[in-house]
Amino acid sequence: MSQTYQIKQNDIVVDLPKTVGAGYGQFWHSRSLYRVVKGSRGSKKSKTTALNYVIRLLKYSWANLLVIRRYSNTNKQSTYTDFKWAANQLKVAHKFKFNESLPEITIKATGQKILFRGLDDELKITSITVDVGSLCWAWFEEAYQIETEDKFSTVVESIRGSLDVPDFFKQITVTFNPWNERHWLKRVFFDEETRRADTFATTTTYKCNEWLDEVDIKRYEDLYHTNPRRARIVCDGEWGVAEGLIYENVTVKDFNKDELLQDSANKLCIGLDFGFTHDPTALCCSLINDTTKEIYVFDEAYKVGLITKEVAKMI
Repeated sequence: MSQTYQIKQNDIVVDLPKTVGAGYGQFWHSRSLYRVVKGSRGSKKSKTTALNYVIRLLKYSWANLLVIRRYSNTNKQSTYTDFKWAANQLKVAHKFKFNESLPEITIKATGQKILFRGLDDELKITSITVDVGSLCWAWFEEAYQIETEDKFSTVVESIRGSLDVPDFFKQITVTFNPWNERHWLKRVFFDEETRRADTFATTTTYKCNEWLDEVDIKRYEDLYHTNPRRARIVCDGEWGVAEGLIYENVTVKDFNKDELLQDSANKLCIGLDFGFTHDPTALCCSLINDTTKEIYVFDEAYKVGLITKEVAKMI
């Protein structure tokens, strides 16, 4: 970090540069409306974000934080635990009241809140209010799990208003592991032509995590030899899907399905998997060429709550 300073808690002194480590100086000090980190595995992005917010909340008594994950039940074992860890690392855990059942964290002296929610129903989040100060900060963790920009924007729009206090600022922090380059996160925050205004976006890797041991480092570096494609994602933080792919050799290009169908080698294949409430109905339309081993996917649908008549109309 670019500044050397300490936190004094009675007789306890915490050296921040030593506690937080290197690699996140610009992120730490950024006041851009959108503060975005695409971080590889082991890049300490979540831990650093939790440390940063503990410091900021104690510094700014008007601030409250909303922590968002795609599913609410994943907060307790991730972001909530990260905040407990951060408060202990900074030796300020006694200043917070931790309510694990909600979960929720309160600063005892001021009543400021750290609220944890999921995007199971994003509209419910828009009505959240706080008793003290302003709900002016939000942290979206593992944001690659959020399917659409609209879901994200619905919550962002609830971070509004202002306070007549010195140094007031609103901020949306977004952290995630690298994901498919066609994900909306790339277009919205990383592509220069389409990125949102007032955005700080960066990519971090395991190389900025000085607390990894030799075993961890060797495990990452071995990937460059054993699985270079995966290494580019897991180690270097490049866009891509590191695991779970059925087909890895995928190319996005324009083609005319009607022209391809004139070749008898290309067979039309329509796949339908019925769902309803929890599992979506999935439709995949493609052409398959057994000779060239190529599949041309030209249409798809993926939606919950469809009855049979609606499925038929969609097809």
